[in-house]
Amino acid sequence: TDFERSLSRGRFKLSTSDDAVGAPIFYRDVPLPFLHVLTNLQSIRWRLGDVSSYKPPTLLTEMKVCGNCHSFTSDGGTLAMDVDYGSDKGSYVISEVEHQTILGKDKVISWSDYRREDKEPTFGLLSQISPDGRYVISTVKDRSVFAPVDDLFYSQRFFPVTGILVVYDRQTKDFFALPGADDRQYVQSNPVWSPDGKTLLFARSKCYKLPNLKDPSSALVTREEVSEFFEGGKKFRFDIYSIAFNDGKGGEPTPLHGASDNGKSNYFPRFSPDGKWVVFCQSDSFMLLRPDSTLYIMPSAGGTPRKMRCNFSDKMNSWHSWSPNG
Repeated sequence: TDFERSLSRGRFKLSTSDDAVGAPIFYRDVPLPFLHVLTNLQSIRWRLGDVSSYKPPTLLTEMKVCGNCHSFTSDGGTLAMDVDYGSDKGSYVISEVEHQTILGKDKVISWSDYRREDKEPTFGLLSQISPDGRYVISTVKDRSVFAPVDDLFYSQRFFPVTGILVVYDRQTKDFFALPGADDRQYVQSNPVWSPDGKTLLFARSKCYKLPNLKDPSSALVTREEVSEFFEGGKKFRFDIYSIAFNDGKGGEPTPLHGASDNGKSNYFPRFSPDGKWVVFCQSDSFMLLRPDSTLYIMPSAGGTPRKMRCNFSDKMNSWHSWSPNG
């Protein structure tokens, strides 16, 4: 019958690296497209498993709020994660990892508490906890182009256009801006710690005010509100900068040679566990969910970046992380 005929055929090849990962991977399993999951948050699954796992076990389900960017301390003992708790887009949960980890109200902070008297919206995106667990750093006083796209695989356009870096000290319970990464002329975002906690890399670009924004309190914007980045063809590119943490005193930010001033958008730097190397993303424009996002590796102090052999052509190579064994 017609149902028994082969109508299409495909072939693919899989290979496995000889290098052992040496650790399980914690990740989020998100149904696509973005607009679907936005109204079906409970369909998201948080999983933990080895590379060899056929179906890694689910650790966290039925979250009724959005949870996304997450990071761990270097010993894996503390988890920190963005959550939209209590209708506060600036909410953030920090919890010790236990046999049964409860993400309760007592473990939630809010980035909105930094200079709340300014009455500016804060969404607190792309945060990261320090290797020793004392500090968390995030983008605050921020605004992003965060618009749905009618595409199954790249179903949103998302990149920050304003924001400064602010630190939360878990010991003193204080919030403070990091000097050198708090210039309101620029958007400073996507911070990452060096393994020793002494240096930060972050993405920086000239600040851009969205002229057609209708609701400043909403994280999500319509395509019409940011049409210059769609039909208008406007580009937005980031350079990666380095700054000393200096126990919270900051310092002079310097562009990272090889990941800045190259006519491309550079973002998502990740240090190797020994601190010697950095892998980062590069695309023509913007930041998250870019079809042309390509991984490059270079010395962490700067140098000539090398395109990694693991890249797939035009398939968004991104959201990378190093295994603990490097």
